[in-house]
Amino acid sequence: MVAKRESVKYKICALIALLIAAYSIFYVFSSYRNERYFSCLAQHHVHNNNVRSNMLMRFIFNGDTGMVSLDGEFINEQGHHKIISRKIIFDFTIDKKNYLLNSRMIIPSVFDEIDEHTIPRLLDNFYTQERRPAVYQIHYNGKGGYIFMNDNAPYLLCASN
Repeated sequence: MVAKRESVKYKICALIALLIAAYSIFYVFSSYRNERYFSCLAQHHVHNNNVRSNMLMRFIFNGDTGMVSLDGEFINEQGHHKIISRKIIFDFTIDKKNYLLNSRMIIPSVFDEIDEHTIPRLLDNFYTQERRPAVYQIHYNGKGGYIFMNDNAPYLLCASN
């Protein structure tokens, strides 16, 4: 009878240890996956010396690579509206919550009308030139979205899609 009780206790302890190990593996894998595999959509508005932009930025993070799609309009000093529509393919690495993005390709669509002299006034080099870095701290906000921080200042509120 005592041997049977010991056997049952051993089986229960083994089952509990197995469940803890399985949960730990799941937690580590899901947190790794959540920080490397997500997408979100943000509105981005910039004003600089009578030049404005209003655009949607769709970020897709997929393992070690990603893409950001920019679609919207620029309004130049003369008030003329120009379409921006381009994709930026990038590689990224993560150090804690710091995401280092490096632009690999800039792919303008046939509808993209923005001139290359105006766009640097409104967007960082990462969005306009190949092989340029951008560093963001990206935090999940707990409500289905992400906050992109540039140093200690919020840069984008990006809603999951």
